[in-house]
Amino acid sequence: MENMLHDIFIQEAEENLQLLENLIINLEENPDDQTMINEAFRAIHSLKGGAGLAGFSGIKDFAHIVEDLFENIRNGSLKINEDLISVILRSMDIFNLMVSNIKDGIDSNKGVESDETVHEIHQILKMEDSSPEDSEKAAPKQSEGTSLFYIELKYYREIFLTGIDPLMFLSDLRLVGSIVDIEVQTADLPLDEDFNPESLYLSWSLFYETAKDERDILDIFCFVIDESNLKIIDLNKEREKGSDLSIFTVNGNNPSNVPISGIEENIKIESQPPERRSGDRRSADRTAAGTRNDSYIRVPTEKLEKIFNTVSELLISQARLNMLTEENEEILPDSFGTVTDSLKNITQLLQEQVTSLRMMNLGNTFDRFKRVVRDMASDSGKKIKLTLSGQETELDKNMIEKLNDPLKHLVRNCIDHGIETREERLEKGKSEEGHLNLSAYLESGKVVIEVSDDGRGINREKLLAKAEERGIITKESKLSDG
Repeated sequence: MENMLHDIFIQEAEENLQLLENLIINLEENPDDQTMINEAFRAIHSLKGGAGLAGFSGIKDFAHIVEDLFENIRNGSLKINEDLISVILRSMDIFNLMVSNIKDGIDSNKGVESDETVHEIHQILKMEDSSPEDSEKAAPKQSEGTSLFYIELKYYREIFLTGIDPLMFLSDLRLVGSIVDIEVQTADLPLDEDFNPESLYLSWSLFYETAKDERDILDIFCFVIDESNLKIIDLNKEREKGSDLSIFTVNGNNPSNVPISGIEENIKIESQPPERRSGDRRSADRTAAGTRNDSYIRVPTEKLEKIFNTVSELLISQARLNMLTEENEEILPDSFGTVTDSLKNITQLLQEQVTSLRMMNLGNTFDRFKRVVRDMASDSGKKIKLTLSGQETELDKNMIEKLNDPLKHLVRNCIDHGIETREERLEKGKSEEGHLNLSAYLESGKVVIEVSDDGRGINREKLLAKAEERGIITKESKLSDG
């Protein structure tokens, strides 16, 4: 069970880290994209939670520190710049090393030197905290006592299919506050014949007392907030604005007669009877309940390889059967030939489907080069823009794995030898920013991958001299430029 949990953590951690790295690189060009900032926060939050669940305290503790950075980016206290991006990317390298250690069966902290990065993060957070204006904006108002909130929890109908228990958020709320009163809404429950056990029809409304602010409460729902219809209203602020609080009711009570006592033993849950719906309404609800996203399962590569090998053996046997059928067609009934033809078609279809399981697009492979180009450009003092195209092009998984090193070598050559320094480019009348293109496309049934740049090009004489030096060609060789 422990090994299974570790395997699941490794898979999810690698996915989250790859997602984080891509988001961070993109945020450098789009520092105000709140959607990407929130997505990055959820990814690091997932990494921290998974590490805690799997028992990797080193990763969990370090993720908690990095999460503080993203929290301050999210609330606007920290502004994204090149230095901040570099610190976060160094953190990603530390995470990757920790996960790699786990895969190798050794302690996650072995060989990991994170003290310097942790110190940098603490310095960044300390600088942020030292700003009176930002500190006032970001600090929770615990010193002012507790606040009363009105919360409506209406999750998306397919939440069960994601493996999330909607009631766990109520438990999380109790960890940082008190549920004063709660009511479950059952008006959306369908008639018996329309009930789908995989759909959620219930919603909740509650009065909630806590010393936390609205932002802290939103953090609890960070995994579902984008797909759900959640309302979190600070009733203290509404009272200060002179708003009518009687519209916020739970079990018939409004804020004027709700004691802020923090005692949850008095909570009562009342149900509303389901409405009788017309035929059209039932049909609409049934359609909504039946709607679901594509689902995926993780399958170890070894299992896919075994299936592929078995299908290959089946193809050989099927071909042998066809030969035997042709050799003995005079003594075999006509129906036998019909069966072998049908078997041949089914076998070919099975081969195509199994082969497609091994096909992957080049998206993840190409995305990795965003970080490679950024680091190499920074080391060489050059400014380089990477353009990717054709990421949806598919190749066999084994082939994609073998492409990484050759592509990295080509990209490195473009940056080291092709693209000039800023000064050289300006002298030649070019823009100071070099352009590197990585593209893939299909041509005549083949996948073509191109790496190109707008640099100085290839030095013909230098290339020929190197080829002669290595004995690849002789001085008498006549080579065209084509």
